[in-house]
Amino acid sequence: MNIENGLEEPMKEISAFNGVCLSLVERIKLETTLDQLKSDIKCDEMQFWGIIYGSEKDYYIAKALYYKGYPQFPKKKYFFCSSSNFIFSELPSLNPHQIPNFHKFNTYFIGNPDIILEKYESGNASNFDEENEGDSFKPKLRKKNMTETDRLSFVVRAIDRDCSVVPVGGFKMMPINELRRNDLFEGLNSEDLDKKEKYVHFRPVENQEKKDKIAMGKAVLDFEFLDSIADDPIKDSWSIHVDSTKTTSSLRSMVWPGYFAYCKANSDQFGGVYIGYGIKNVDIPFMQQ
Repeated sequence: MNIENGLEEPMKEISAFNGVCLSLVERIKLETTLDQLKSDIKCDEMQFWGIIYGSEKDYYIAKALYYKGYPQFPKKKYFFCSSSNFIFSELPSLNPHQIPNFHKFNTYFIGNPDIILEKYESGNASNFDEENEGDSFKPKLRKKNMTETDRLSFVVRAIDRDCSVVPVGGFKMMPINELRRNDLFEGLNSEDLDKKEKYVHFRPVENQEKKDKIAMGKAVLDFEFLDSIADDPIKDSWSIHVDSTKTTSSLRSMVWPGYFAYCKANSDQFGGVYIGYGIKNVDIPFMQQ
C-alpha cells in the first residue's frame, strides 16, 4: 500500500472487505514516521506493508522499493516497529542455516523482537569463523541464535513472495530493463475484475518462459511479463470477490489468511495489505482433496 497518496483511502477499501482498519492515531503516526524513513533511506517508493499481531505487542511493517539502477525488478527492503514506539528498524537478511527451522514456528508471535526462539550457541563475538582450506582461509558463516526478529523477517518475506498482487498493466518494463509504475494504467474493465489471469505477483519473475522474454527485451511490449496468480501451484489459493456495484474487486489469500488486495475498475487505484497473525494455512492442500 503506497503511502504517497496517504493511508486513509486505501485502508477504507481494505476495511470494507476484511473489517480491519487503522485508527486515526495509527494513520497519523505511520504517515509521519514512514515519510521520514523514506527521506532518510532515499528509496524511490515507501509502502505500508501491514501488521502482524502479537500476543503482547504488534508489529507494523513497511516496505521500501528501489527502482532506479536495478534491472528486471526493484530492490526491496523491509522495516518493522513495535506498536509501543513506532520506531522503524530494518529487518535482518535471512541466515541460511535458520531457514529450514522457521517452519517449526507456525504459531502466534509474542511481540518481543529479542526473545530467543532457538538457541544454537552462546556468547559469540562474531557471526563468522575461519575455515581452513589448505594454505588459505575463508570466512564460514557461524550459526546464530534465532530470535523473533529473525522469524519476523522470514514470515514477512514469505508472505510478500506468495501474496503481493497487482493487476496486469499496473507496472511496465522500461526499455532500460527497469520496472516502473505504469502512468498510463487506467484499471481493469469491470468484466475482468474476477479473473485470476488479470492479476500477477509483484516479485522477481520465476516462470522460465517469462524470464527468457524479459532477457530478450520483449517484456517492454507485454504487460503480462510478471507471474500470474492463475499459475500458482496450490489450486484455489485465492478468493476473488467483486462488490455489488461491479466496480471494486477484493482478493483474499487462502494460504496466508490476513492478506487482502483490491482493484478498482477503470481506475489506477489498486493496493494490498497484510493484517493478521503471520500464520500460514498449511492445511490448504488437504482441504482441496
